[in-house]
Amino acid sequence: MNNDEDPFDCFGESEDDSSTDDSFSNNNNFLFDDSVAATVEAEAERGQRLLNEHDYRKKNYEHEHTPLVQKNDFEVFDSNPNNNDNINENDNNDDNINMKGKGVRVLRSYQEGDEIMREGAAIRVPGKIFTASTQEEADMIFANNIHVEFHKLSERTANAYMNLSSCHTSDEINSGLFLTISRINHSCRPNVTHIWRPDLQKTLIQATRTIHAGEEIFTSYGPSECLSTFDRRTYLENKYSFVCDCTMCQEGNEYGGDDRMIELNTIFDELSLFNVEESNNSNGNGNDDDKDGNESESDKAIKSVDRGLLLLQKQGLGSGAFVRSFLRSGYQISLNARTKKTTSTTGTTSNENENEIKNQNLARTYLERELIAVQNSEGIGSYRGIDIERTLKWYHGGDTKY
Repeated sequence: MNNDEDPFDCFGESEDDSSTDDSFSNNNNFLFDDSVAATVEAEAERGQRLLNEHDYRKKNYEHEHTPLVQKNDFEVFDSNPNNNDNINENDNNDDNINMKGKGVRVLRSYQEGDEIMREGAAIRVPGKIFTASTQEEADMIFANNIHVEFHKLSERTANAYMNLSSCHTSDEINSGLFLTISRINHSCRPNVTHIWRPDLQKTLIQATRTIHAGEEIFTSYGPSECLSTFDRRTYLENKYSFVCDCTMCQEGNEYGGDDRMIELNTIFDELSLFNVEESNNSNGNGNDDDKDGNESESDKAIKSVDRGLLLLQKQGLGSGAFVRSFLRSGYQISLNARTKKTTSTTGTTSNENENEIKNQNLARTYLERELIAVQNSEGIGSYRGIDIERTLKWYHGGDTKY
């Protein structure tokens, strides 16, 4: 499964500063009057973008990081209702595995797509793979780099870092530690999403649904697949040492939640396979129509997309961060069907012209929905959103609203 297309992968995801431009230009050349000029323009924009990011990163590298304080927007609080100061931190009592420590709650209402906070990393994990002959050597090099970065911190930042419930830094490249965002607890049915914005050098926290004043906010720590309650809990306990007790895990399969998650994973795998097969057969010689009048493979795939979107909605996950990958699949399937019809048909009939228009309109509809999902989960002005807007502009004949 391609992680860039995964419905859960948005949590902790970095907005890709290179792949989005290429994916749109490669698949939408027919939309541009001058594809070469469009490619040059996109590359020039990307080059300037990378220069701006470098300057921004350099200017803010020495900035002293302290926990965010927004008295009217959110606060950090003790999220363990049974907190007992007398509990021995070294006690291995099984009840302690579910202690959440501190959390974050909002002090005013937020709507889906509203930004709650943005924060820079106090410590950045080096974004490159180190040359090592063994895993032990790689771990040692990685730990040494983190040690070096820690000793660059100011005294205030270092103290705030050490006051976190766990000051363990992820061993994944291109990650970091955030003094306030790290306080946000996990839920398999979160009400916020987070994404790293390289243009801002900050992680943004966006609401994925209406959140009322006084409500705790939750993000998702994973896993990256749509799994049953048992499998999700096993993953989280193995990786983060807690047993998830969120609302989705409490429900289990009482209302069919596990069945939906398993079906979602199956649909996503099928769509990924379909997109790969379509890509391998994209020479323009194929025809998706069934000569006997039966349903085409593209139509079946579109039904799977819509089924996946419905299941996400029923599971309480039908918001921007989760639906992006399904909307992207719907767009690609409609786009491929349209392109295949255009390149393979020599003499067109009125029915074929109607199908051509239908597929073009369907592709545009999925893309418009994806733009809303991206803006709600990544913020206005994200690279992915800008690329979608550029494509929609050509769909609409240069309409300035895109």
